[in-house]
Amino acid sequence: MRALQLFLLAILVLTLPGCEAIAGIFEAGFWVGAVVAVVLFAVVSFVVARFRGR
Repeated sequence: MRALQLFLLAILVLTLPGCEAIAGIFEAGFWVGAVVAVVLFAVVSFVVARFRGR
């Protein structure tokens, strides 16, 4: 029983910060998230293009 309680506590500790991050994204708004996604995509595309060019 003690091992199950520790396991459940570990699961909660590991998953709650992710939920807080998602909540923060939704508080910032949809458009901020969309802009961040586009910028990240552009950066990744640029890096991939640079490595393929070599």
